[in-house]
Amino acid sequence: MLTKSQAEEIISPILRTALEPFGLNTLTIETGVDHDGDPSIYANATYKPKAPQLDIDAYIHAANSAMQELSSKGDERFIYVRHFYVDGDAVPDDYAPKSAKKKKVA
Repeated sequence: MLTKSQAEEIISPILRTALEPFGLNTLTIETGVDHDGDPSIYANATYKPKAPQLDIDAYIHAANSAMQELSSKGDERFIYVRHFYVDGDAVPDDYAPKSAKKKKVA
C-alpha cells in the first residue's frame, strides 16, 4: 500500500484535471477505513459558488482512472470522492440516467 503522500501525488492531478472545469476550488486527500473496515481513500472536492453542474461521467471516469493508476502501483484501495460547495452544501452528484418523460395520470 502506498503512503498517503504517494497516493496523493497520483490522485490529485487526475481528479483536478477532471473537476476544474466544474469549478473545483480545493481538493484534499485523506486516508481511512470505509464502512466495511477496508482501507480507503477519501478525496474531498470543494467547488466555487455558482459552479457549473458537475458532469458525473467525467468524475466517475477520473476516479476510475486514479484507482487504476493506484492499482498499477500495488495499491487496491477504493477512492471515495465527496463533493461540496465552499459554503458546505453537498453538490448533487447522483447518477440518474436520462429517461423518457413520464405521462401524467389523470
